[in-house]
Amino acid sequence: MKYISTRGDKADSFKDVLFSGLAKDGGLFIPESWPQIELSKINSNISYVDLTHKIISLYIGNEISDNDLEKIIIQAYKKSFSKEDLVSFKELNNNEVIVELFNGPTLAFKDFAMQLLIPIFDYFLSRENRKINLIVATSGDTGSAAINAVKNSKYISIFCLYPKGRISEFQRRQMSTATQDNINLCEIDGTFDDCQKIVKSILRDEYFCNKFSISAVNSINWARIVIQSVY
Repeated sequence: MKYISTRGDKADSFKDVLFSGLAKDGGLFIPESWPQIELSKINSNISYVDLTHKIISLYIGNEISDNDLEKIIIQAYKKSFSKEDLVSFKELNNNEVIVELFNGPTLAFKDFAMQLLIPIFDYFLSRENRKINLIVATSGDTGSAAINAVKNSKYISIFCLYPKGRISEFQRRQMSTATQDNINLCEIDGTFDDCQKIVKSILRDEYFCNKFSISAVNSINWARIVIQSVY
């Protein structure tokens, strides 16, 4: 699978897109061509784990073997979610159903992406025996989910930027009570947009990113988008 930036740059692999976060031209990576899924061949009772494998494997190609990808997905979701059915449903009335996406460890839908995205990073990093620094801007739930997923990684340190006084106390405590050495919080005197501007400015500095092995896990990273597309 090859990718192209919305501003023209190209990437030859899923791994390149994963570790770039944002394209160097400031655009967002998307696939050069869109794989098709035949809905008629998908069992309506398919598990969330199997559906995840079926969808994201199309965008990863042979960069991760089917067996390895299946193991990564199973381990990521089975150990961290409170229900076997990761996505639960609550019927209110006829034709009124709430889709519940709060069964992950931080009670946010961002857990669906982070609990799988970080192990995929770890998969490539472990094979190369190297480490990276992730940066993320958050208005609360993204940072909590990312920190929870990263805290036990041997290969990743995370730097989380959040706006002072503009996130819930519950989310601030979720982030600040993670005491692992690879967790770093940065309180910014500004808004979430100010945090996001800092992240994007860092990612556009190719020399700095290469020197300090920096990537990002905000929704500017295509890998996060495709994982969240499953639900």
